Amino acid sequence: MQNLFSIKSVEPKPAPTLEHLIVLWNRLEETFKNRLDTASIARGTQFFWSAAINEGIITGEDVALLTELRKIRNKQVHSSTIDRKQVEYAIKLAEKLLKNIENKD
Repeated sequence: MQNLFSIKSVEPKPAPTLEHLIVLWNRLEETFKNRLDTASIARGTQFFWSAAINEGIITGEDVALLTELRKIRNKQVHSSTIDRKQVEYAIKLAEKLLKNIENKD
């Protein structure tokens, strides 16, 4: 297609659906869990957020975004109607957080 029209094809992004949000949430949760396990940080403890921040796994801003994302996700999953704008916003948050957590050293 690039040769014919002088444009570069780009892979389409998945539609902002609740299913996509759930998949991203699960990936985010798994990635975060793996990072905590690697740093020997137990999730059930009262201070695991502080330990994760101290280890450079997550930032304070990431914690705030994750809390916001969790609220939106829970509301949408348990709602009888889907707010497409909220789902789209939550997907953007999830993608940003996933990128942040995967790229922290």
